[in-house]
Amino acid sequence: MSSTITFEKARKEYPTGNGNVVALEGLDLHIEKGETVCFIGTSGSGKTTALKMINRLVEPTAGSVSIDGKTVTDFDLIKLRRSIGYVIQRGGLFPHLTVSENIGLLATLEKRDPNVIRNKTEELLDLVNLPREQFANRRPRELSGGQQQRVSIARALAFDPEIILMDEPFGALDPITKNELHDEFLKLKGVVDKTTIIVTHDLAEAFKLGDRAVLLNDGREIQTGTKDEFINKPANEFVERFVAAHSSGGSV
Repeated sequence: MSSTITFEKARKEYPTGNGNVVALEGLDLHIEKGETVCFIGTSGSGKTTALKMINRLVEPTAGSVSIDGKTVTDFDLIKLRRSIGYVIQRGGLFPHLTVSENIGLLATLEKRDPNVIRNKTEELLDLVNLPREQFANRRPRELSGGQQQRVSIARALAFDPEIILMDEPFGALDPITKNELHDEFLKLKGVVDKTTIIVTHDLAEAFKLGDRAVLLNDGREIQTGTKDEFINKPANEFVERFVAAHSSGGSV
């Protein structure tokens, strides 16, 4: 299952010694059920701020974010976060826990039946292409970067959430491993029905993984669309330059 996500004039500003700094300015965006949308932009563009508004790691200064028509601030905070899968760069795994324990952590905290947790963990290991016999009892330090990210994705799926948030999940990987995980992610999309938001600096990654890309700059949405729309119908000169810069290395 999946959910819709709607930003309505979502704004975030942070106080500084020289006044407030606007991180996100009036974002209006509707994301359909089962859609994968990539937030793209340079550092400080507002993409991670927008992502974190969905699970309330960042609270909007004005405007709102809604899930299936219900404003996120109306949800119980703990239940909201546990109902949304969250994947960060470098996995964010607990080093003292095994792979199985990391995947089943939230279910354990919720005091789910141990047999159910074990069965679900084994199912997820198979889903992310980590044979249980080899990986279930390993520690994170015994895994490669790509394997750690697979475990992190499995953990995000453990509660069968309707929404998955991914904050630069492939940014720290070498190109070969990154490409392998891209392909595995696309296969996974065909198996699980989730609304997925991905933050990335990589336009080629956004075009490959996303149904649409949202280009942000200085906290403002510049263009939202498909690869074809970005290339053939750029909204303005900034979009043209952004696409050209990423195309110069042959990556788009």
